[in-house]
Amino acid sequence: MEASDLRLEELEVKVSYLEHQLAELDGLVRELFAANLELRRELVGVKEAREEGSITFGEGGVVVEKPPHY
Repeated sequence: MEASDLRLEELEVKVSYLEHQLAELDGLVRELFAANLELRRELVGVKEAREEGSITFGEGGVVVEKPPHY
């Protein structure tokens, strides 16, 4: 093989590796986005419950004042 052929093969291997890494990172970003979205929805629910007065925050965490069926 010529030097240029070896260099081309090395570049193809690097591109293949980078494509694989990019696919893995894309999957991770999608997972983190979904988790972030779920946490944001949960936070909105907590904020709404606080505004309604159904929960208050005290020492040691959340204190529920009235049962959810009220």
